[in-house]
Amino acid sequence: MSASRRNHFIPRLLLGRFASRVVGEKSWIWQVSSNGAACQISTRDAAVSVDFYGGCETGLENALKKFEAEFHQALTAVESGANPHTYSDVLSRLIWTLSARTRALRSNFEKVGSQVLAVMCESAKS
Repeated sequence: MSASRRNHFIPRLLLGRFASRVVGEKSWIWQVSSNGAACQISTRDAAVSVDFYGGCETGLENALKKFEAEFHQALTAVESGANPHTYSDVLSRLIWTLSARTRALRSNFEKVGSQVLAVMCESAKS
């Protein structure tokens, strides 16, 4: 299991498609800060947060990494002119995993899961 605590909430495979500069395997995108100042930042350091998916014990970051190679291949093929319908299953999974990367959705799932568990525990008592 990866010990990485830096989690990208926007995957680098998407960030790299907006690169303004690429040197070797390193890409930079423009970032505008809250005060309006713009600067180039590495995609390694963009859209990243510490323990965004919880600690490494959640396994979510590692699960997302497994899908990203497939997503990258599908996006590259579509960018090269392939019919997007050929990759509809893969692109659908991409959309769902992007939604899983939102803290709000995960928080709602956690809240609903806790409520369901509470009801189940109450039912078991009766």
